[in-house]
Amino acid sequence: TTSEKGPGGGGWILMDMNLAVKTREGKVWSTDDHGYPRIFAIGDCNYGCVDGPGPMDAWPIPAIPKISYPGEEEAIVAIRNIEKVDKLVFRGLKTTHMGYPIELATMHWPWGAGMFATSLGPDDACF
Repeated sequence: TTSEKGPGGGGWILMDMNLAVKTREGKVWSTDDHGYPRIFAIGDCNYGCVDGPGPMDAWPIPAIPKISYPGEEEAIVAIRNIEKVDKLVFRGLKTTHMGYPIELATMHWPWGAGMFATSLGPDDACF
């Protein structure tokens, strides 16, 4: 479930497009009896990308900077997936209130992943 490569020499938790923890072979590591993922990796613990064959720029999600905003974005996706699995498994719901099928959310490139803001004291900052 950890990467062979990456920042600091590797050892980062691998995740799929739903942010579920996966093995190096690409299999979801923690599914329930219904096949839904139950453990998600967000923030600094994960590899910071969803790897795939070929060069990094061809991966489903190339490397994301390890800063706070992407972790917040990942948390929103993971929480929505936990809520959706709860609806599917424990409430027996199959569709949303609008009639759409309940499906797990996938991660996307976080729009603010390349932005940094640094405080320079109470009267100044650098963006």
